[in-house]
Amino acid sequence: MEAQAKDQAAAMQKYTDELKAAGKPVSYVDVDRIEREWMAKIPRPPLKSLIDHIDHIAKVAGIDHVGLGSDFDG
Repeated sequence: MEAQAKDQAAAMQKYTDELKAAGKPVSYVDVDRIEREWMAKIPRPPLKSLIDHIDHIAKVAGIDHVGLGSDFDG
């Protein structure tokens, strides 16, 4: 994400400048769409990375201290 931050900011600025030049407002929906497009370009880490991380926690802290959860309110 950090590697593409400058390009993303430049693309966002170009898009907003074009809208403003055309006399159109910049909406949250437009900004959100562009941010999602840029986020989709970031490759997902392999599942093996997660498994290795959980294994490391179990070895360091013990199996009783490993927990997985989710954010169900969002």
